[in-house]
Amino acid sequence: MAKGDLLKAKEAIDMAIDAEEEVQVPPGLLPGEKFGHGLARQKKQYTPSDIAEQYPEVEFTPEETIPVTVHGVRYQLRQDVAIKVPSIVKDVYDESRRERRKAIVVPGINIATGAGGLEAEKYVEK
Repeated sequence: MAKGDLLKAKEAIDMAIDAEEEVQVPPGLLPGEKFGHGLARQKKQYTPSDIAEQYPEVEFTPEETIPVTVHGVRYQLRQDVAIKVPSIVKDVYDESRRERRKAIVVPGINIATGAGGLEAEKYVEK
């Protein structure tokens, strides 16, 4: 493709992006509710304030640095740094840690739960 063709293509893309209208969410719509018709049907996105209104605030200190995403909103949790977040964020964090602790552990082998058809033999201390 010639350099001139690339510039024309870039200009066309830039114009299309500039011409794209921002989608207006109907007033009174709750987060997660759908609006629009046909292929243009969308859900109203959650905001951090929507989540804060729906769940009580809790304070805790994560034991690891991990991102937690709730309703499309990302919270960055940092190890050993106290944080105040909506309770659902801590619930997701706790569930994540609980699932990882449920991994099947055999001496020298760690098979994660749900690894697909693998079953560890029972280990008996002698």
